[in-house]
Amino acid sequence: MAFNSVIVGLAPPPPGVTPNFDHPTSLGYRVAIALVLLSIGYLISSLELNRFGVGMHIWEIPSTNLTLILKWSMTQGVFFGLSILCAKLSILQFYLRLSPDPYFRIIVHGLSATIVLYSFVASFQWLYACRPMAKYWDPTIQHGSCINSVKVWIFNAVMNSFTDIVMIFLPIWMMWNVQIARRQKIAVICIFLLGAFVSIVSITRLAYIVALRYIKSDPTWSSVAPAIWAAIELYVSIICACLPHAKPFFQRHFPKLLHSTTSHADSRAFRSTLRDGDILNTHKDISLQTFVISGKTPSIGDTESQKAILGEDGIFVRSEIQVGEESYRQDIP
Repeated sequence: MAFNSVIVGLAPPPPGVTPNFDHPTSLGYRVAIALVLLSIGYLISSLELNRFGVGMHIWEIPSTNLTLILKWSMTQGVFFGLSILCAKLSILQFYLRLSPDPYFRIIVHGLSATIVLYSFVASFQWLYACRPMAKYWDPTIQHGSCINSVKVWIFNAVMNSFTDIVMIFLPIWMMWNVQIARRQKIAVICIFLLGAFVSIVSITRLAYIVALRYIKSDPTWSSVAPAIWAAIELYVSIICACLPHAKPFFQRHFPKLLHSTTSHADSRAFRSTLRDGDILNTHKDISLQTFVISGKTPSIGDTESQKAILGEDGIFVRSEIQVGEESYRQDIP
């Protein structure tokens, strides 16, 4: 007989929360908090840019505002790059809870490292873009040189689009062979496909950035369109980062989507017949469903916590075990 060791917490968790005894302080939560703070910084810098003239024609902006526009543009670029970085890392941290497969985890870690690398290169371009550095925001400096910042923006947008596409197909590839109810599998894949919208937005922003190479006469006006698409990309990325924890929303508004319709196929009734002094037990083709849940004891059937599309510790994985036993007769004296 097999026994399962169960770890019991000092207190029951809040509704919708699954305890994580292996990694109680999740890196994903820290990244999410950083994402919120950075996105607020991005919003503030965008409002300041608008206040000093971005969105107006260049001939309608006082010349004294140019240095402030360049400084706030630099600040906005840092907040945008790091916000997108945190949004992607938050999603990838969730991916690590989906599967223990070593190859899948290596790909996720490699993708995370790639995103961190190019995000820092693009976000802090002002550190290396000009020599001297102050030339980046001070147009009165005549000596020195600067690189073409538009090329850096294009590089960043291309990498964002590429990693978005990879992040869409990673969980779908992993989910394809997971043994859960078909309705739940389709629901999970559809949620991940919502990330395709981020890719579309990112590619659209890339097209507008490329167009900036040929529009140099009125930059404060022509930069509005890519700025709008950048904001859409950031805030949709935040929504996608929150989707794995949208269990209460789906439970309330789409309860049928979360309900498992899997029947105990190929199983037959367990029958116990009581006769004079005898117990006749018949076990024939019993189908057991074991749900593997991190930090919890495997259970049979659909419990309340197993009805979620995505739980705190990832996707519930079901293994079907066929058990056959011979009938036996026990005589009771």
